[in-house]
Amino acid sequence: MFPLVRATRTLLLGPALLAAAGAASAQTIDGIVVIGADKRPVATTKLALLDRKQVVLDTTTTDVFGGFTLTAKKPGKYSLLVRRTGFYPVVT
Repeated sequence: MFPLVRATRTLLLGPALLAAAGAASAQTIDGIVVIGADKRPVATTKLALLDRKQVVLDTTTTDVFGGFTLTAKKPGKYSLLVRRTGFYPVVT
């Protein structure tokens, strides 16, 4: 889990595959953004998929259940930038 911290509130990024590997076709990265000890889902969180040079490859916004899907066009190692109004951004 990766926290986004603001005062006493924390956003957590649920399991997400950050190293896409396999066939040369597109790879999907799925996950959930949650908040607090009870891990409530957080809607409208902005996410960006970054390559090793921090270039944005794909973006999305979480759904009402905190879920998201990003697509990497080729295998490789990636980072996620997670942003929500009122919280500090985090790069995983």
